[in-house]
Amino acid sequence: MLLLEDDRGLAQSVASVLAERGHRVESAHSLRDGAEALKRATYAVAILDIHLPDGSGIDLVEPARAAGAAVLMWTVDAQSASVTHALSAGAAGYALKDASPEELEWAMRTALRGARFLSERACQALVTPADPSPRLTPRERELVVALARGLTYAEVATSLSIGVGTVQRYVKHVYAKLNVNSKTELAALAARSGWIDGAT
Repeated sequence: MLLLEDDRGLAQSVASVLAERGHRVESAHSLRDGAEALKRATYAVAILDIHLPDGSGIDLVEPARAAGAAVLMWTVDAQSASVTHALSAGAAGYALKDASPEELEWAMRTALRGARFLSERACQALVTPADPSPRLTPRERELVVALARGLTYAEVATSLSIGVGTVQRYVKHVYAKLNVNSKTELAALAARSGWIDGAT
């Protein structure tokens, strides 16, 4: 199977757990690497993260299915827009990263059978109206404003007195919370929301 996850430590941990359960796992850590992997080999299952450094894992759903893989999204993002987008693209399942190894394996087997798997929170997201204005912490708002103004990760780290790695973790969480996949989308959302004009 193919595991697309940009956090290398997490990818290694999950791959080890799945290997112990008898699965052969190849990991990819970016959208580009995932696309290349799909060209090199055939996989029964593709487990795809959504928020990646170079785009959205949902963009690989169609290529993965065309290559014969059952697709399972595996993400921290439980927002209704993301769940709907992934399922509309053809994903067979939608699991969250807090799933137990047993639940993840069950999700994989369900996808392989051609049935649909949705985590409990993904199901709730589909039946619960989305919050049009997700609440950001003050720190998250600072980061969004800085990125929307065009600062690099290094410049944001300096301005907020935190490490670049911390900025990257904040960015991934904020992208999931706001359901955006790039700095361009983030800047557009910030402008529409009036966050930049209102910033001090």
